[in-house]
Amino acid sequence: MTTAIEHDATPVKLCSKPLGDIWWQGRQWAVTSRGIERRDGLYGIGATRLRENHTTPNPYSWIAHMGEKGWTDMEDFATAYFVGCAMHGHKLPRKEVAMLDKHFRKAQDATRRGELASGEATP
Repeated sequence: MTTAIEHDATPVKLCSKPLGDIWWQGRQWAVTSRGIERRDGLYGIGATRLRENHTTPNPYSWIAHMGEKGWTDMEDFATAYFVGCAMHGHKLPRKEVAMLDKHFRKAQDATRRGELASGEATP
């Protein structure tokens, strides 16, 4: 069984510079020719930076980083992150996928416990 990755066409007001060419977009995040960008233009991660700090002694990830922000739609970000890695040619070894899954689950748990501020905020 194949599951489609949802593409969201809901308009989002651009608050900053225009995004790169959009290859895929979700509710809050888009995969672009530049990397991953928040659809309103206020936050972006360059394609060359998607896997940074994955193999350091204390691995950290963009999923962990964005999970600490109360304004991030984590499900949408995680989808954009994995789609972005695939579209920009980053192969994620199983060890990195397991680390990313752990970071994502931690962010979800923090959100459920109400540890993060709710609502939309400017990064």
